[in-house]
Amino acid sequence: MKANIKAVSIGTIYLTFNSFGHSFYDRVKKEEENIGKYYKMRLGGSSFNVARNLSKLGISTTFIGMLGNDLPGKIIFSLLKREKVLASIIVSDNAQTNVAFNIINSEADKIMFASGDSNESLIYENIINKCKQIAGINCIYFGGLSKLKSLSKHDIAKLINYFHKNKMRIFLDHGRIYRYTDQNIKQNIKHALKLLNCIDFYLPSEKELLNLWGENDIEKCLKRIYKITESQIVVKLGRKGAAFIEKGEMKIIKSIKVNKPFLTAGAGDLFNSAFIAYVLKKNNVVSAIRFANKYAGSLIGQ
Repeated sequence: MKANIKAVSIGTIYLTFNSFGHSFYDRVKKEEENIGKYYKMRLGGSSFNVARNLSKLGISTTFIGMLGNDLPGKIIFSLLKREKVLASIIVSDNAQTNVAFNIINSEADKIMFASGDSNESLIYENIINKCKQIAGINCIYFGGLSKLKSLSKHDIAKLINYFHKNKMRIFLDHGRIYRYTDQNIKQNIKHALKLLNCIDFYLPSEKELLNLWGENDIEKCLKRIYKITESQIVVKLGRKGAAFIEKGEMKIIKSIKVNKPFLTAGAGDLFNSAFIAYVLKKNNVVSAIRFANKYAGSLIGQ
């Protein structure tokens, strides 16, 4: 492993409740109690998940995010100590810590709910000040960008330029983009992607990519982006594996077979973590995708 790799993961964190054993049938109906068998409480959020997984994979990583000065925030601090994850947290009296609820049936299908506003309250000054306090950063993971609503397009551009100027390798996953996602958020992300040549790796999922770029075909979309950037684009295709462009042509590396996924929530974060760790250690993209497919598949199958 290369010496002195120090990563920072910036973005979202949630106090997450995963409730298992629910029955969905045709739909979850209003005014009806849907009772599960058991639940687990844990820390979640794209950026935090990546920080935790990178640490497990041997990369010294600090998470930067915001919590509210409330009970869920205090629980998160307690869990951070238990998990021994390095974190540089901004605590706000004016924000409510984000919580998430994943309702899961026996087939690992899920319905997701979330609330709170501490993630979207994170601002440019918070991030840049925290980064300047950490010496020797050479890798940045920017996750869940679509949920960091207080960052303007100019804030995002300033951050990316700062990281690039200071020779930090940048890995970007803007997170879920829906057809109904606020147009201002979409425009902010598109503005950030105009700086793709300053970003080393762009790591969206298939749906995120197509919804943001307004395309229906993954190959057409990848080739369109390939014409405007030198950054490496790796698209997560779920059970189909991952796609990337090599010499102008789309290639797909298939995922490993998982007979019965236990929980697919966070599978993309597992992929991102393994991909980043492998690239930082060995700098081979194709091998990194194979490793990330295997790593994510083996863990969601537990």
